[in-house]
Amino acid sequence: MIKYLTLNYAIALFAVILLLLLSTSIPSYASLPFVDNLCQKHTSIAEMLEKKALPAVVNVVSFTAISPETDPAYKYFFNIPENSEGEQQYLRKSGTGVIIDSKKGTIITNYGLVLGADSIKVTLQDQRTLRAAVIGVDPDIDLAVLDIDADDLVALKLADSDKIKVGDFSVAISDSFDLGKSVATGLVSSIGGKVFNGSIYEIFVQTEASLNQFHGGGILIDLHGEMIGMNAAIIKLDRMRTAINLIAPSNIVMSSVEQIFRYGNVIRGDLAIAVQNLTPELKHAFNIPNDITGVIITQAEQPLNQVPTNKNDITLKPGDMILEIDGKEVANRLQLIRSIYTHRFGDEIELKTVSEGLTKTINIKLGTKYSDIKDPMDSSMNPDKTLGDFELREGDSKL
Repeated sequence: MIKYLTLNYAIALFAVILLLLLSTSIPSYASLPFVDNLCQKHTSIAEMLEKKALPAVVNVVSFTAISPETDPAYKYFFNIPENSEGEQQYLRKSGTGVIIDSKKGTIITNYGLVLGADSIKVTLQDQRTLRAAVIGVDPDIDLAVLDIDADDLVALKLADSDKIKVGDFSVAISDSFDLGKSVATGLVSSIGGKVFNGSIYEIFVQTEASLNQFHGGGILIDLHGEMIGMNAAIIKLDRMRTAINLIAPSNIVMSSVEQIFRYGNVIRGDLAIAVQNLTPELKHAFNIPNDITGVIITQAEQPLNQVPTNKNDITLKPGDMILEIDGKEVANRLQLIRSIYTHRFGDEIELKTVSEGLTKTINIKLGTKYSDIKDPMDSSMNPDKTLGDFELREGDSKL
């Protein structure tokens, strides 16, 4: 009888524990932290979104003229009426933009969204719809800079993307497909990656926050309502719709915007070197103190139009180490690459190096990988050969 009661008691206790476990609310994946890195509580991001982020996010729609002689399959796919011969048809694409300068009316969006567009319109938070003109583009990071003429705009503040760390909470915002603004939270899952070595994707931030594919685009902000990047690419990994969202960091985006306003194009500088991190083994081999950070050059060649500014024409060579760039310590190769990517062809940079056992500070004007560009001040040159005609047409019935 005692054994029977003990067994019943054990079963009842197990049932109570199981019930408690099932009834306990479990935080969702990548749910918001209660306290951020500034010790500020975040039980909801609604107020931050309403005041800082959402008013700056806009919907961008582009229209591209389609030839009346379009084949039947194309008409069927885009739902173009069969009896539309002779009528001008337009391909309509919808995506996300964000206001970054409220006084100038500057908006950034995706390059693929406006490529070849005949006309562009922007719809603001207050439902005003305005014409937009393309100021310039940077195809490398899928960036287009637009201009609108409007008052009472709200601009989104940009964060310092160099401070982004893996594991930071982030919020993705999109306004595309005529569905209104959508918000999703997630983590910064990775920065760069070996699979992207040698490509511009290496500087991008990866996030698990859901972003619209194709030209839907979107931006990524932190919990303080500051933009840490813009959606630049989505890489599909398999047929199960698994994808990596790649974000162009805000510092890279702004360096492109500044070049576009000053020169009308973006021509990134190039050091034409391959580097690797200073590992403990390399530090031991070169007798370098453990507290020293930097990279070692494994391959170097003279990039097109690179100009040493030192009297002795000092250049970089394999075996040299780079410890600082423009007075900032180089923690790893990714940091060096990002620093170079914020500079334009012809910019002069200062490098603290160790060459043949001697510590030197040298100045070099960056070269470029484009052979047809000779003068960094020439705004008529553009390395991209696939730009469409962005001229707006007056009287466009679609706007």
